[in-house]
Amino acid sequence: MTVPRVTVLMSVYNGENYLGEAIDSILNQSFTDFEFIIINDGCTDSSRDVITSYSDHRIRLIDNQRNIGLTRSLNKGLELAQGEYIVRMDADDISLSKRIEKQVSFMHNNLSIDVCGSWIKYFRNGNKIVFRSPSDPEEIKANLFFRNIIFHPTVIFRIKLPNGDRVFYNENYLRAQDYELWSRISQLSNISNINEVLVKHRSHENTIFKTDRKGQIEAANKVRFNQLVYLGIDTNDEEIQLHYKWINKKFPFSIDLLNQTNKWFQKLRAYNNKFRIYNSVYFEKLLYDYWFLVCTSSTENGIKVYNLYKSTNVGMQALRMDQKVKLLIKCLVKC
Repeated sequence: MTVPRVTVLMSVYNGENYLGEAIDSILNQSFTDFEFIIINDGCTDSSRDVITSYSDHRIRLIDNQRNIGLTRSLNKGLELAQGEYIVRMDADDISLSKRIEKQVSFMHNNLSIDVCGSWIKYFRNGNKIVFRSPSDPEEIKANLFFRNIIFHPTVIFRIKLPNGDRVFYNENYLRAQDYELWSRISQLSNISNINEVLVKHRSHENTIFKTDRKGQIEAANKVRFNQLVYLGIDTNDEEIQLHYKWINKKFPFSIDLLNQTNKWFQKLRAYNNKFRIYNSVYFEKLLYDYWFLVCTSSTENGIKVYNLYKSTNVGMQALRMDQKVKLLIKCLVKC
């Protein structure tokens, strides 16, 4: 048998409702040189019957004797993968027909890129929202310091990193395993996005973000702590908890917390300028945008918030007049 160029990797746990549509979207791709590894992660519904109803030779069904979770299931698939590229797919999403073709072409023409995602269209009950993520690797790396902006079911990545290591997810992460992986890879190589929708994501009540939001946030905070270590910043528990608090939008803040946040942003900026870990333009713009978010989410404190905001400049950006006016109006309304 010839070795396929691409391995499409999907893990399924009780996904019978939408699984057939997801499988069809892969089997009907314009690019055909792939194997399709589907991990049955101990399903107790009819998911396995849905998978075995297909006779396509490209499907490789792997049965877990019990449910072992997404991270370990994906690593099991990665161990078996034969392709040069890994394409991730979720059991409730839909890949557009030219998704793999476009992503393989992009990776072939951009050898410095090791992970490539795309924009994604969320849909539920007739509502559709397109989420766009930047394509510049430096902008993506800076964003990953704060949050995950790479949509897991849209990615293609090379099975081997530039140092020769084979890619695996960190099994200490039952949640946010993708965020941990992208953050780790961004320290070694480049990540990009194709600026168009290649995947449609179905939003429903059984998604991990809905069923275990607390676990997702806790795991993401572990990634953020590792990012602080990578930045080389000298910090303490109080600053770390403050870091988590504003990133996870635990608003509103008191004036005291706003002052602490301002000092923390200045410290982040100073350490990045010292060690040059992140592109300074992108990093400082993000700090500036987050500072505006923190302030506009804390206008219960009235005009004091506006006075604090206009007296600071956490980044290189000049304070924008439209934002100053917007914040001033919100603060005056609260007075």
